[in-house]
Amino acid sequence: MGPSDQKEMLAKLLKNQPQRQENQQRKQKKKHHRKSRMALRKVEMDKVKKGNLEKAPREDKAAAYLAAWERERELEPESESSSDWNAYEARLCRDSWNFSFAGLAHYGTYETITSIPPMRFTDHVYEYAGPRETLQIFSVKVVDTKEGIGWPLYVYGKLAVRDTVDHNRNIIFDRERDNCQTVTKKDPYLTLTGPSRAAVLSVQHSYIEAELKIKGSSNDSDDKDFSYLATGYIQNGLSQSFIEKCVLSSRLSTLELTVGHIVNSVEATINVEVSSGKWPYGHGGAFTVSTASMDAMEMMLLSFGDDGLPLENDGKKIRLSRHVVGVEVDGKLNLSVKALPPAGSSNDVLSDEQIFTPKEAGRSQLTLTVGSCEMKVTVAWSLLLTFDE
Repeated sequence: MGPSDQKEMLAKLLKNQPQRQENQQRKQKKKHHRKSRMALRKVEMDKVKKGNLEKAPREDKAAAYLAAWERERELEPESESSSDWNAYEARLCRDSWNFSFAGLAHYGTYETITSIPPMRFTDHVYEYAGPRETLQIFSVKVVDTKEGIGWPLYVYGKLAVRDTVDHNRNIIFDRERDNCQTVTKKDPYLTLTGPSRAAVLSVQHSYIEAELKIKGSSNDSDDKDFSYLATGYIQNGLSQSFIEKCVLSSRLSTLELTVGHIVNSVEATINVEVSSGKWPYGHGGAFTVSTASMDAMEMMLLSFGDDGLPLENDGKKIRLSRHVVGVEVDGKLNLSVKALPPAGSSNDVLSDEQIFTPKEAGRSQLTLTVGSCEMKVTVAWSLLLTFDE
């Protein structure tokens, strides 16, 4: 290499040096950004301690949770943003929640379940409550698996909705390892069990979250992360309700979420009791609801086999898996029941249906009948808030 070549190379190095330094600084900032935010959060927690403020037990638990979360974040793989984007987004969603709410007594921890009940305004008026846009979760389906994971699947974990009312989890699927759901290729739907109250949409995002695992062959060390998701939904201001399907891949699965955006809606809480007679012997059954604007989309309230109608201890109240739905205040709520004969039987399917007209408050009662079994259906109506009262 001659003197002229050396001068040219040196000139290039000097020219590119500021850019290289800038890139190195950017990488360094990115590397320490997360630690800096956690350090700021720690400063906030230290201020609380130094102020000698008396903390409720729930705050102590939240502080312990925050410390455990910070340790967990240090161990996270840096490559997740490129290898599993939806899981990465779910983790960012959790981070955002922790920075905003963790350590505050009112919110608890990220895993805290909503304590707000349904029927808040069934029996009294609140001036700020009104019809709101709600999120209806019709189904969650496993459409694919990865890395040679075969069927059947033994799924456990949690699915939840998180809205702006209290920013806590509203559970729609909750199974422990020893009570996992067997999911087959023939029946790939998760059995949903909520929400406990209507999920309300607002100008800020609400989320459907998944933290699911699949059970291994022996002990829990063989279990695998199956899905880790947090997908956002927001009030859209449209005048008509609509269905949205969302297919999301994460960890070892691909899930299909089918949800409804129900506009100008009230909360309907459904209770069914046997008032006389008995459920047809040897028959399975299904209770479903739909709204007039989406009559082709039924939401399963209860499905059971020929082992009998599931009842509470009083022997009258039917143990519905799901009992809260959103319905347009100027629409209709259709509730139907079917008694299904055993396979190979020549008996007919017995069915009945009732149509309810929504109200802003109060209750409605109608009767369903299959065979000799007469059932009283009570629907409690309530207006909604986008925030905690």
